[in-house]
Amino acid sequence: IVGGLLALIIIAAIAIPMFISADFIKAQLQAQVKKATGRELQIKGAASISVLPNIAINVEDVTLGNPAGFAAPYLVHIDKLETGAALMPLLDKELRITGVTLNGAKLHLEETKSGAKNWEFVSAKPTGEAAEPATTQEKKESPLKALAIGRVTIKDTALYYNKAGAKPLAVEALNLSLDGADGASPLSLTGSANYQGQPVKVKLGVKESKALIAGKVSPLVAAITLPSGALDFDGTAQLGDAPKANGKFSFTSDNLGALMGWATGKKPAGNLPKKVSVKTQLGFAGMQAITAKELNFAADSLSGNGALVLNLAGAVPSINGELKFGEINLDTLTGKAASSSAASGAGEGKAAPASNSDGWSNAPLDLSGLRAANTNLKITTPKLTTGKLQFSNIAATVAMNGGKLNLGLGNLSLYGGAAKGTVTLDGSGSGAGVGSNLSLSGVDIEALMNALSGASKIKGTANVTLDVNGRGASQRALMSGLNGNGTLRVTDGAIKGINIASFLRDAKKGFVFGSSSTESTDFTELSATYKIVSGIVSNNDLAMKSPVLRLGGSGTISLPARTINYRAVPSIVGTLKGQGGKDKLSSGGLDVPLIITGPWSAISVTPDLEGMLTNALKDPAALQENLKNITGDIGKFNSPKDIGAALFGGKKKAPADAAAPPPTDSAPAPAAATPAPTSTAPASKEKQIQDSIGGLLNGLGK
Repeated sequence: IVGGLLALIIIAAIAIPMFISADFIKAQLQAQVKKATGRELQIKGAASISVLPNIAINVEDVTLGNPAGFAAPYLVHIDKLETGAALMPLLDKELRITGVTLNGAKLHLEETKSGAKNWEFVSAKPTGEAAEPATTQEKKESPLKALAIGRVTIKDTALYYNKAGAKPLAVEALNLSLDGADGASPLSLTGSANYQGQPVKVKLGVKESKALIAGKVSPLVAAITLPSGALDFDGTAQLGDAPKANGKFSFTSDNLGALMGWATGKKPAGNLPKKVSVKTQLGFAGMQAITAKELNFAADSLSGNGALVLNLAGAVPSINGELKFGEINLDTLTGKAASSSAASGAGEGKAAPASNSDGWSNAPLDLSGLRAANTNLKITTPKLTTGKLQFSNIAATVAMNGGKLNLGLGNLSLYGGAAKGTVTLDGSGSGAGVGSNLSLSGVDIEALMNALSGASKIKGTANVTLDVNGRGASQRALMSGLNGNGTLRVTDGAIKGINIASFLRDAKKGFVFGSSSTESTDFTELSATYKIVSGIVSNNDLAMKSPVLRLGGSGTISLPARTINYRAVPSIVGTLKGQGGKDKLSSGGLDVPLIITGPWSAISVTPDLEGMLTNALKDPAALQENLKNITGDIGKFNSPKDIGAALFGGKKKAPADAAAPPPTDSAPAPAAATPAPTSTAPASKEKQIQDSIGGLLNGLGK
């Protein structure tokens, strides 16, 4: 009896395919798909089913259509689909799919302006047929005791995604092989495809896939090869409401800009580094906290290590941690040097942002990028270079919140000295806000100024304080909006381009000043305080001390216009004790005022002869008395004629408002000086002034 029953089953399995036509199979498939999706299923090719030794289903040239309102002619088209299931386990309510092979499929995903999506289905139930209550559905038990899937193979498949108003995306030449999807054995996936015209390869291995699906921890390895890049992970993973992972992660790219452009379909903003590598012990629990321990990174010439914690739970991501950089060249990193070189050599393309002849740009300033994240970072680097500026031994904190960045300098070495304080950038509103509260000590001011502006008229060791803030929509507007104050003290230095003492010793050379001049006026100390109001720096207490001179001054520097308007007044020291003597003659001293004007690129310094003569002759008796202190048997350096010619250009007339020279009988010239002419005739008065002043200066020269 048993043998007979088995024979009947075998006969039925052989006979069923013989008596069930392909058209019947197609009709049943089409009806079931119509009922489930509301779409038309077309099967133009062969369709077959067999039962022994296992159930096998094959269909060819299958198309599932789109509803009205979509541009693509269909949702999916399949050249060939092969699948099947083990027969005997079905008798025990176990579905064990022997495998799935999908060949030559094309999937068109589409989203219209109204938001309709062609992958959302509506079942086609007969009119009047009510849906089953949810409570009843929930109480239903699964008709299957177990589900298992064998190898899944996808060949020569393509996926297209079109969203109204967005750039179309395409995945073509997709080939994929998946084993272990049932969880009974380790899961292994390998695949390749062309995305946006570039090849991508994927490998995934899960040692305990059944445990992973059940929400338990499983070892996992993954590798993705991208155009100009690659990602690798080797660690553990856990699925659930908040997926977790922990393991070694690495990312490399030999052209980050090309990779980002390929991945997003958009040209990357800014100048990205080209070669990038990241290696770290990566851990995350959902998006709440992503940790990167033992972090090592490199971006072109930039490299470093550290640790970071990234939190993506809030509206704005937050980044906390510590980064130790190698040497940093900001120009190389941002591509500034390359772009400047290209702009100077190309001679074509986009016009540069509008700028004024004073050097400040009118291009809009935008610091809105500071709103992209909140940070609290500790940063160190042995050297940082930008333009001609160089800093070393930097230890800083970077705190950014709501678009406001605060850079705290715990230590920064520059040009023989150090800087401490804070620098702020504010991108919380329109334009850009800046501020600083800095102190510089022991800095080589000549080297610093050369790096900042390409030239320096002063050298020495400087101590500087700067408390300034401002806001503007462009560089020029920002310069016009600066306000603050500060101090300056320079020791053991010199004012370059002018040597007052040399002029006094050898007036025949005349008064020389300029960028090509090698002259200088040495000083032991120079100090000043200043205020900044709307970009105008004002000072009225400049004080300089040198062995034979004292210098005071006042005036303004316009940051927006990059100009200077200043009056410096050197005063003769009434003793050869130098800086140890009095700061200035008690009365009757000889001042040589200097007018300093012009743009920063071409500063002009000229003697104020009119002011000098006027002040010198206010008290001629005191002047002559003081000059006796510095006359002696040193020898004759200058004749009155030489000095007069240098001051007045030979035949040039003396200023009209100059005071009359002292009578020779009441103000005798110094012993070594040539006495002024005694004639008081109107024709010789001008020469008398010249010779009298020349005599005084000659005595000073000695």
